[in-house]
Amino acid sequence: MKKLLFLLTLSTLIGVSSMQAADVLTLGNADFETGWSALTDHGSGLKSTTLTGVTGWTGDAGNGGLTIYQGPGHTGSNAAVLANPHPSGGCRFYNNSVITLTKGGQYKLTFYARGTATLVNVSLFQSGKKPKIGEVQGPNAGGVYDPSKTANTLINLGSTWTKMEYFFTVPVASAYTDYKLYFAFFTSPTPALDGSNLNDIFMIDDITFEPFVDNTIATLTEITVGGKAINNFNPNTTTYNILTNNATIPAIVGTPTDATATVVVGEPVQVDNTIAYEIEVTAADGVTKKVYTVVFNVTNDVVLQGFTSDLLPAGWISSQTSGNNDWMIDQNANYNNGLYMGSYSVRIKGGGAGNPSITSGWLMIPNLDLPDLLTFYMKTRVAGTSIFSIYKRPASEATFTDLTGWILCETLTEPFDATFTEKSVSINSNQLTDILFYVEKEDEKIPFALDDIRITLKDTTTGNTQTSASKVIFKTSKGLLSFESPEHVNYAVRTLTGATVKVGQGNHVSLRLPQGFYLVEINGKTQKVVIP
Repeated sequence: MKKLLFLLTLSTLIGVSSMQAADVLTLGNADFETGWSALTDHGSGLKSTTLTGVTGWTGDAGNGGLTIYQGPGHTGSNAAVLANPHPSGGCRFYNNSVITLTKGGQYKLTFYARGTATLVNVSLFQSGKKPKIGEVQGPNAGGVYDPSKTANTLINLGSTWTKMEYFFTVPVASAYTDYKLYFAFFTSPTPALDGSNLNDIFMIDDITFEPFVDNTIATLTEITVGGKAINNFNPNTTTYNILTNNATIPAIVGTPTDATATVVVGEPVQVDNTIAYEIEVTAADGVTKKVYTVVFNVTNDVVLQGFTSDLLPAGWISSQTSGNNDWMIDQNANYNNGLYMGSYSVRIKGGGAGNPSITSGWLMIPNLDLPDLLTFYMKTRVAGTSIFSIYKRPASEATFTDLTGWILCETLTEPFDATFTEKSVSINSNQLTDILFYVEKEDEKIPFALDDIRITLKDTTTGNTQTSASKVIFKTSKGLLSFESPEHVNYAVRTLTGATVKVGQGNHVSLRLPQGFYLVEINGKTQKVVIP
């Protein structure tokens, strides 16, 4: 019978004070050989059990439909077969015993898997709470995660038992030392009782969890700007571009994956309207290094930093029913677009079910100076009949009464996208302007969520630039850079980090470019342009 014992001391593995006998960690029945209960034999090598029928482990359905079977093992006789036929709901499978870890300690998880499943994540979570599926996925202050792993990953291993490895570092500042190990997954096939789909069903076996030391780790687990974490941070992504309308950059802090690594935030380097900071991480070996770069693009555009509180942004006006705003802020329902733009989104209320009926409503952003392009992220919340329109009018002190005097910019109808997807609407106004989000919907429906709303002002980069050889006229419009010169010139278009996008020659040039900031060099002289 296989046993899983943590027999190595911390003094051997992580160079701290010796671990006492009480600190030796055991993850019970990690080979799934110890007695199962309530088994139903299907006569094909498969036996089904209840969610609590696996000694040392517990499963629960969450909002999915977990069932557990006893199947053939990687070694020994048995493995745990984890089936979830639910198309979108998640399940959790976790050990019953509490494992006590050391703050700042590094640990290695190894297990073997075969078959097919969508793995939400494998993580450690503080033992006093059963986490939700999203909390197992991470990030969450109560959890510890392998930052190199991608959440919600489809694995398709077939009949081959495959070794899976996860590396965890318990944060030094963690409030917890007692954890449980959680496997969370979405759809995985249910076994055929005749054993005909053993290559597809999801099985795990031979789980080991042990202290581990790696003094070459030179990565970060997060970067915060003014105390707000950069969303969608990935330790393997080293450059982050942040659009801001605040020329004063808040404090930048990098949190190392290994608490013994050294992190140094360099002095800012400013070029035109960009401010770049380098964050150098030196591993505990004193040799291995990694450099992250955070580039702030300072703009005069109206940049709304997502939604960071339960309140609508100052100055915004909402329709009201029974004295309450029809539009509300949703916590932890945001689009993570790589910027530090809050963890909330905005939506119209559902109404009905004991609440005031809301079948139409509006949200106004008033008194904008020369708005040109409106961009935002939108996703479906609840499917239902809904029309979502964007209107504009010359700025007025009057509130909304009806659509008289408003100009329709664009109408979106269902089905909206199931995930947050960027939308762009041309406003193209040459004066102070009010912008209106207008919704018609079924009562009780919550049709969508909006996040990261940004208004780009009228382009100010169009004009004349004198180069060493000739006068060049630049023009920009949505997704397009054009320039004209009396004679052929050599040009190069680069990103703000210096990566070359386009190189060529010409005197009448039009280039399709994604929205963003670029450096355009013509005959040796460079200027910055913004592509809306």
